Amino acid sequence: MAKAYLIKMATKPLYERNFLPDVTELKNEQPAILQYPISEDLLVSGPAGSGKTILAVYRFKAQGNKKGELLTYANILKNYLTRHLTSSSDTSISTITARGIFEYVKQVSGITVPWNAHDEEFVNSANHSAQWSSEHLDTLNFIIADETQDFHSGHLDFIAHYAERLTLFADDAQTLYDHGHSTTEIIGKMRIDHKRKIERKDITGNYRNQPPVAELANPFYKNRDQEPLSSAILDGEPEKVRIFIAESEGNIGKYIIKQVQAYIDSMPDKTPKVGILVQDNVVMNKVRSIFSENQFQLEYAGNGTMQNDRNVFGEPDPIIMTMFSAKGLEFDYVVIPFLNYDELKNNKPSNYEQIIFTAITRARRSVAVFISENQKDFLDKIKNIKCERYKI
Repeated sequence: MAKAYLIKMATKPLYERNFLPDVTELKNEQPAILQYPISEDLLVSGPAGSGKTILAVYRFKAQGNKKGELLTYANILKNYLTRHLTSSSDTSISTITARGIFEYVKQVSGITVPWNAHDEEFVNSANHSAQWSSEHLDTLNFIIADETQDFHSGHLDFIAHYAERLTLFADDAQTLYDHGHSTTEIIGKMRIDHKRKIERKDITGNYRNQPPVAELANPFYKNRDQEPLSSAILDGEPEKVRIFIAESEGNIGKYIIKQVQAYIDSMPDKTPKVGILVQDNVVMNKVRSIFSENQFQLEYAGNGTMQNDRNVFGEPDPIIMTMFSAKGLEFDYVVIPFLNYDELKNNKPSNYEQIIFTAITRARRSVAVFISENQKDFLDKIKNIKCERYKI
């Protein structure tokens, strides 16, 4: 289960921008995705910030009264989408219900998917769902699924069996789990195993990350064609990325609090959303302790929902979560505390760069990374990046 905690720091209302631009405001390759026939299978590949989730919502809307589902990999992304969909003034969008693949499988089949994506029980559960769905072919008219690069092969089989038509969204550069697949592998599976005439459309724009954020992410960008990640031009001057290099971890805590507070105070009348993204639960507990010891109240937010059905993404306070949980999300500012690049590299040798890339690209405006000076590989990786570096 994903863990998230809200830190009670904000005193001003949340800054919110329009999550769904008008269809007439879509850019470059985006309109072609909506124009592609809804009666055909489609895989859309695009980098962080290219609008895949927005296009998924509009593809869903275009299905009209047909029976279908909008699925995501994780429940926390589902709750992020729920917050934005239900606040839309367009009733054809506000009534769309997003679901996590694990909860949906359990809902329709009764098969429980364990939260640990690395154990044998998870694999058996995914394969069981594939077998179950093979006996329930074409129950739905369509499924639209986001972040499918991280779907287990059993869950890819599940959606291929269960729906007549598929629209899949994926990004090779954000494959965070060993059981995930490249977009080429997903296409091959659908064509060979399921005899689907699925087509691929690539979108290349990045409409989220300011240039300094995109520049910091680029050394960790692993995509199919190895093209550099582009950047977005947002309102206001681009803000510099900050790297805090500590002689020892004991120096880091107070600077984390100061930086989070600086981001919160960066707007005069509103509070920008700040995501504090950690690489594992050990770091999460360390960060929680730092804020608790400095008299900040923390509220458990689980998969993005809290007491009284409050949605964490509608709250102005900063949120702590893992880099894995942040997949598909977006914040105005991101703080990455106690980054241990060497440990991540050792523990996740096949996708450690994708994990860091995903974390950095959650930020629209700026990123602050806190790291020990002994993390030479990371510091060497970003040595040519223009950013503010502080010794602490």
